[in-house]
Amino acid sequence: MMKKFIAIVIFFHLCFYKMNGQEIYYKPQIISSSVEKLDAKNCIKNLVDDFQDLLVSPELGITDMTFHPDGHLYLTTQYRLLRYNVSSGEVTDIISIEELKKGDEDNYFLAASEEGRFVISGGNVDSRIYDFDLRNRILIKEIDDEGISGGNTISGIIGENFLVGSKQGDGATIGIWDPVSKELELKPVVDEGNYSYFVPAINFEACETLQIIKFRAISIEGNNENFHPVKINVESGIIEEICPELTYPSVFFGIATPTDFRQSPLRIDLDADNSSGHITAGYYDTLTTCIKEAPLMAEDIEISTCDAQVDKISFRLKYYDQPLLPEEEIFSEGFEDQLQATSDPSRWVWLNPYGDDEDQIKAFLSSLRYRADWDPSDPEERRERAVAVTMYVGEDSTSSWSVYQLEQSEVYAGRDTLVEYCPKPDPGDGYIDLKDYLSEGVDTVSGRFEPELTRGRGQFTPYVDEDGDYLYILEEGNCADTAVIRVEWLETYLENIELDTVEVCSGGQIKIGFPPGKLHSIEWWDGSTADSIWIGVDDMNPFVEVRQGVCTGRVDITVLDQSIGNVAGRDTVIAYCPSGPAIDLNAVLPAPEGSVRWLEPGLESGGSTFVPGTDTEGEYQYIVRIGDPESGCTDTSIVTLEETGTQELLFEPAAVCSEDIVRLGLPVSEYTNILWWNGETSDSVTLYSGNTGPYWVEAERDGCVYRGDIEVERLDSVSFPTSYPDTLRICGGEEGNLAVAGLDSVITEGVIYYPGEEIPFFEPGRYRLTGYQSGCTGVKFVTVTTVPDPSEEYSETIPWCEGSTLTLTLPEDEARISFTWPDGNPGRARSVEAIGAYPFLILSGDCEYEGVYRVESGDDCPACTVSIPNAVTPNGDGNNDGLEIFLSGCGSLTSVILLDKWGGVLHSTSGPTVVAQVWAHLPPGVYIVQVVYKDDHGRKKSKAGSVVVLR
Repeated sequence: MMKKFIAIVIFFHLCFYKMNGQEIYYKPQIISSSVEKLDAKNCIKNLVDDFQDLLVSPELGITDMTFHPDGHLYLTTQYRLLRYNVSSGEVTDIISIEELKKGDEDNYFLAASEEGRFVISGGNVDSRIYDFDLRNRILIKEIDDEGISGGNTISGIIGENFLVGSKQGDGATIGIWDPVSKELELKPVVDEGNYSYFVPAINFEACETLQIIKFRAISIEGNNENFHPVKINVESGIIEEICPELTYPSVFFGIATPTDFRQSPLRIDLDADNSSGHITAGYYDTLTTCIKEAPLMAEDIEISTCDAQVDKISFRLKYYDQPLLPEEEIFSEGFEDQLQATSDPSRWVWLNPYGDDEDQIKAFLSSLRYRADWDPSDPEERRERAVAVTMYVGEDSTSSWSVYQLEQSEVYAGRDTLVEYCPKPDPGDGYIDLKDYLSEGVDTVSGRFEPELTRGRGQFTPYVDEDGDYLYILEEGNCADTAVIRVEWLETYLENIELDTVEVCSGGQIKIGFPPGKLHSIEWWDGSTADSIWIGVDDMNPFVEVRQGVCTGRVDITVLDQSIGNVAGRDTVIAYCPSGPAIDLNAVLPAPEGSVRWLEPGLESGGSTFVPGTDTEGEYQYIVRIGDPESGCTDTSIVTLEETGTQELLFEPAAVCSEDIVRLGLPVSEYTNILWWNGETSDSVTLYSGNTGPYWVEAERDGCVYRGDIEVERLDSVSFPTSYPDTLRICGGEEGNLAVAGLDSVITEGVIYYPGEEIPFFEPGRYRLTGYQSGCTGVKFVTVTTVPDPSEEYSETIPWCEGSTLTLTLPEDEARISFTWPDGNPGRARSVEAIGAYPFLILSGDCEYEGVYRVESGDDCPACTVSIPNAVTPNGDGNNDGLEIFLSGCGSLTSVILLDKWGGVLHSTSGPTVVAQVWAHLPPGVYIVQVVYKDDHGRKKSKAGSVVVLR
């Protein structure tokens, strides 16, 4: 009997392809068809894929690449885009961009934004910069490259501006270009030698400052160069080396990171372990004809607000109008009253009622569902759907996408599974039967495993079959489902628990360990056998040995001294009056929640309250401890208490808009002898936009004199940027949109819109837009006009007799109206081959409508008839002894077949007559005659009739 291996099974949503901001994709040579990946955390580089078989002349290799929020990596091969699924390792689409070519050669460069904007740039002086509609594969507009020198290499989008990849100005610089004003901002880079830099990629990790990734060339012996990857802080220009021990013989262009479309340090990750296969912090799911509803995000949601509070989250059907599905909506289960629909039928908004309670926020997000119904036979309705989930924190926002693939499926292959095994040193003929680890109730007979295992039928053989993912696929009719079974040696678990290095503050301890019940036995360096143990920087040569079944493993642990940062704040001077009130230092000094803090030397009261006249002025150590109250990490700052007769009053800067007033004031009844700069003596004063400074106030309290200076900024009224037109033309029956940019917000029709959002216009008319910026307002009127739909005017119904000649001709082009066939046929005429609808496109201004020629059967067309006599009398009298078939108005006769009542063939001829000799030996009764012929249009047809034999 074969021996099975000891195996542990864990059900969970597998991380198909775990991505993080420390992975860099690049092409390894100047001319290369392959793409490699650098794991910057572990300094390991691997081949991702080779695209040589997909290249066509004159393509030489991959030019550039970028990640898109739809979860795919897009690569350009000079004339085409490859849409690559990193998770599955498949090219899922190929898009031609050859029509953008300028000059003899272009090397196309790519950039994307969180909202899905896709920019292609040419890379040479003849080229332009193109806003490209990635979904519909059409050019939106060309962007003039004024203000940029050299090739147009746009390698990233930063807000409304572009990161210019090619070198700009003298020295090594980062160029950020405004495509509207044409202004180019050069960011200096701290240069440590004679380095040259190549086209970069954006790297924007959560709650960190904006960086770019480049490869720099370092001159060595002779003229040879080696290349090293580096990170450059965009604001400071400081360079940080990545894996300095790695060198590359050549790297040119083609760099991408999973965060290279990010616009913010915030994150809303809809699937933290990327188990759905969406590797850019989004979520993939499949809606089928059987399952029309799915979560909007996975269970492991992660949000990074960078110590701020979520204000709201919006949800928008990204492709709501392409086309509108019969049923498509976002809804909540259990939080119905919190999710608010907007005037835009594709957008919902949630206002955060939970403050900084992250668990409650995640509970709401987990309740959200997307529902859709569609026609599987309609290729337009089966297009991929997407929901943009945008989190707003203060004046910043960030988006991630949920993407839904519409497929037919109604079978269940079970949950994804992890199987960890531990073979003996000599495995012999042992195996692990993966069917044993399928979900309960799953059909284990009808499915198949891919890739195939050596033994077949799901039998995994250690040391023979490779560890990794095995798919169990069930199919039934038009539906299919797949479960992923990942097989790993137990030692892989020890490599992934991250116990090899831990950080502990000086004098402190932390607890490390394993989930309870995970392993059969555990032994730490001190001989203890519990699941966990306390560890500190003073522990000598710590390690852990574990056993699972017959397998053992050991992890040596390195302990690093941890820094807790500047939690006690900067050194501080606090001024007080001799007869002033007591000062509670805990109220004015910083400290994280849950920390322990004290002063040395202590105050007379023993607490944190400084009493003038009782406590001594001078320096005090302010100590803050984080972690364990007795042994946690500490930070210290110096607090100096300084006696003074005059105290400072602090005022926030005041901003005054044109024709506006501001009210300034002190707390009511707290001060006496108040005097403002204009002679007022009350608690408050009115500041008009026409007042002149300097602005100040003096007051007394508790024997101290207080004085404060007030900074006043005068603001102009708000002017709308030139991107807001006076007139907006929209196509009949369609929606027009106006992007909000350059202002803090815009209100129209009672709805407020923020930067990055679009104002929808459905009807013609004159709209009032109120713009807000820095507390000031401005008004602009936009007139919306409609381009009428002329399709009915040019459409026509035409009668036609099949077989005759009919030519359809497009109408003649007119001023602002032109006509074309939708299949791209350049001719204006085409021949009719069948009855039906022949659509054509009407281009009216910037709008596209569809007209149609409807070809119908004419009323006076000749018909083809076939006549079969119903009886024969084969008695030799010369009358009706044989059977003759008559055809009128038809083409040619193919055959005449005589059948008995059971369908057996008795006779066949290619002529129109079944002669008397055939009928002579047949007994009386009913027989079938089948006539096969071609009609007057050459189409093959048949007709059958009953024939009675009489004697």
